[in-house]
Amino acid sequence: MMCKIVAGRLSTIGILFLLLVHGVGGSTISLRKARLAITKIEKKKSVNVEAFGSKGWDAPPVSPQIILSEDHKMKVSMEFFDSNADSPVFPKQVFVRFRDNDSGEFADFITKKSGSSVLTDLPFQKFSAQEPELWRDFASFTMSILVGDVRMDGVNIWTVCEDVLFVYNRPESPPLKSAFDFDISVKKSLQPEFAVDRSSIVPTAPAPIVFLFCILTVTPFLGLIIVWSVLGALPPRVPASPSVGIFLLSLAAVLVVLIRFWLEWNIIQTAKWILFIMVPLLPSGFRALSLQKLERDGTDESEVAKKDE
Repeated sequence: MMCKIVAGRLSTIGILFLLLVHGVGGSTISLRKARLAITKIEKKKSVNVEAFGSKGWDAPPVSPQIILSEDHKMKVSMEFFDSNADSPVFPKQVFVRFRDNDSGEFADFITKKSGSSVLTDLPFQKFSAQEPELWRDFASFTMSILVGDVRMDGVNIWTVCEDVLFVYNRPESPPLKSAFDFDISVKKSLQPEFAVDRSSIVPTAPAPIVFLFCILTVTPFLGLIIVWSVLGALPPRVPASPSVGIFLLSLAAVLVVLIRFWLEWNIIQTAKWILFIMVPLLPSGFRALSLQKLERDGTDESEVAKKDE
């Protein structure tokens, strides 16, 4: 499994640290054989592109140039041998390193044990997403393998290829045509076939709503007239006082508002005016009833006028 562990330059202190970790004793580990296989995915099948191998440290599989793309996948497999024990061995540290030949930045990938060998799989389609600045298009890298163990004379760097090119600039696919082609300008201006002359349209409310609204509005005043009749205010005359005048003007205003509602006003606009008219209508109506009661009880007109002040 691929795992990037570092990105940067290997300093002198880092080399000394590796030497302290792995030791500087006599080397007993040797490379028995190594194999690098590059495959490419074509039509959902893995096709071999290039493969090279070697035996021993003195004959590493150096390739002059390797060109890789997102469709390629590399598998690195190595077998190590312990000369003292005469048996296969697994070093403590085995990394596959890609170093940018221009900037010197690098990325290391950990290998894992598999049977009697050490291997790693490198899917290159994931590189550009991990480090977009490092994995530049057509950037030249040096590929090497780092091996370290306490039974070796330090870190053994094995250069595989000094010119590895990554090609990521795939041609952009043409934009897909949508199944439905909408004209966005319809949101800003109506098309001729939908244009309507609104000057002749008179906004009116539905007749049932107007009828119900009129009933709810007139009913309280009908109740007020009934109360007047019960108290005996009608049929005598209505006293001439400011309160009665304001009350009658308010009733006339309510009638005008209802007519306007029937012609063009909406419910909200009509309700605002009705509430506004209720402010003088309710107190003046109460005052008019009080004056009617006083006049019915036989109170003098001058006293009635004084009470209305």
